Amino acid sequence: MTKLIITSNHRTFTVYDLEKKQEIFIKEKDDNLDCIGMTSKGRPTFRPFGVTSDEEFIYIASNEKLGVYDKKTYEFVKILDVPLFINTHEILKVGDVLYVCNTSTDTIGIYN
Repeated sequence: MTKLIITSNHRTFTVYDLEKKQEIFIKEKDDNLDCIGMTSKGRPTFRPFGVTSDEEFIYIASNEKLGVYDKKTYEFVKILDVPLFINTHEILKVGDVLYVCNTSTDTIGIYN
C-alpha cells in the first residue's frame, strides 16, 4: 500500500492511501504542536507545515516545535529538542541527519 502523509492548519496530519484514493487515518489537531508563544508574533500558533518520515517515525514541524509520531500507531511520541524558528516549513530526514528549513530566518538547520 502506497501512503502519502499530508498536513494542514486544521489537522496535525492525514494519511492518504494513494492506491485506494482515500484517507485512511486523520490525526486531529495535537496540542503538543501548538506554539502559544506565536500569539504575540501575529502567527498561527498551530501550523504543521513540515513533514517527513523514516522507518519508525513521522516527523511534523509546527513553527518552533518538531513532533515525533509512531509510524504504526500514529500516536504522539515526543517533541525533538532542536532549535527551530517561526514559520518552520519543510523538513527532511536522511539517515541520522535531519534538515529543517527555517523560512523566517532564511536558514537551514542540520541536526545529527
